[in-house]
Amino acid sequence: MTSFTHICLLTAITTLLAASGYSQTYNSIRIEHNNLLPQTLIEGIVPIKSGDSFDAVKSSFAHESLLSFFQNRGFLEAKITTQHIATPASVDLIIKINEGPLYRLGSTRFEGLKKIRERDVRRELRYKPGDAYERSLLFAAQSRIYGLGLFEDIGIRVSTTAAKTAEMTVAVKEKKAKSVKTGVGWGSVESERLSLRLKHINFLRRTYNLNFNVTYSRLWLEYGAEFLNRRFFETDIEHRLDASWRTENQPGYDIEKTLGRGSWGRALRYKIRGTLAYKLERSVLLNFDSGINSPGNRENVSSAIALLGNRDTSNDPFFPTQGSVIQGRLERSGGILGGNVHFNRASLDASAYRSVWKKLSAAGSFHTGVIRQFLKSSPVPINERFFTGGANSVRGYRERGIGGVSSLGNPIGGNVLMGGNV
Repeated sequence: MTSFTHICLLTAITTLLAASGYSQTYNSIRIEHNNLLPQTLIEGIVPIKSGDSFDAVKSSFAHESLLSFFQNRGFLEAKITTQHIATPASVDLIIKINEGPLYRLGSTRFEGLKKIRERDVRRELRYKPGDAYERSLLFAAQSRIYGLGLFEDIGIRVSTTAAKTAEMTVAVKEKKAKSVKTGVGWGSVESERLSLRLKHINFLRRTYNLNFNVTYSRLWLEYGAEFLNRRFFETDIEHRLDASWRTENQPGYDIEKTLGRGSWGRALRYKIRGTLAYKLERSVLLNFDSGINSPGNRENVSSAIALLGNRDTSNDPFFPTQGSVIQGRLERSGGILGGNVHFNRASLDASAYRSVWKKLSAAGSFHTGVIRQFLKSSPVPINERFFTGGANSVRGYRERGIGGVSSLGNPIGGNVLMGGNV
């Protein structure tokens, strides 16, 4: 008698007993297997404990969960049978598992690669031939290959052999390497906004990213370029270089900035990403509000190094309902690094998200920062200070509208920031 038929018959008997006033509970759950996996690991998959009320659907779910569990770990021929020994008051559940042979990973071949080198994709496979076949390894590889941003579609096919190996075929569809994007928009801060972006995602046919962009709004004009190498010297370190020229029209001053920056980052343990960055920036303040007492020099050169950490456990990058995002930054400008801007800065931003009821979620965030000059002759320039207020920080206030102001009513920023949102 099959497990499905057995459960259907037992359900019918249980229904008749329940109609007669009897209720059943699981008296014991016994698992018999070949000891190829730890007993405690298998017991954790079974959603039934001694003393639970009998539920035939739950028994069926336990059967399917165990079968999926073993197949996902390479026991592709695993067989699970369940047996119920019932009395009017209780049920003894016996689960017998025949794991069968363990399948191991074989070779991996690729289909659909045209302009992208196979070696640049193959290095995203963190498994090797001979490892135990686990579907989670394939899902993780598929996710990493998607993360390259080079493909429109990725599929993985698996075929087994008489030698008990699983052979993989990764079929991909490449994106166009070159693209042009334009945008038109309007925002409450920058008013009209126009953008143009030129992008190459396989520069020099080495999966380097190269971007050129132009952005114009009522508030700023910016020209920028960025180079991205996801494998710095064939390691897991992601390397970025970017340069930009920008003019801004802020309340109380105008500024022209020329920036060059390099960063090196990689994923660490516990979902933490660490980044080391260096920037060299020249800024010129124009049309200055004379009511600001200590604006810093009109022309500043900042040579700074920064250490950044990020931990993101949110369940969605755009509309999270669970998890948290924490970002910290330590920065040192000037001193032995050169330039005429000398300060230390630390900042922390933390956000948490919780599902409250159905589609209703709660979100809270906390922001803090402090910046301190370490040479009295070099005040912190106004463009390096903290500002808050506006649509992206504290709604109900104008942009940069919280904090001190000059004698002419323009924001002057501050050296300490602390705020929260719910």
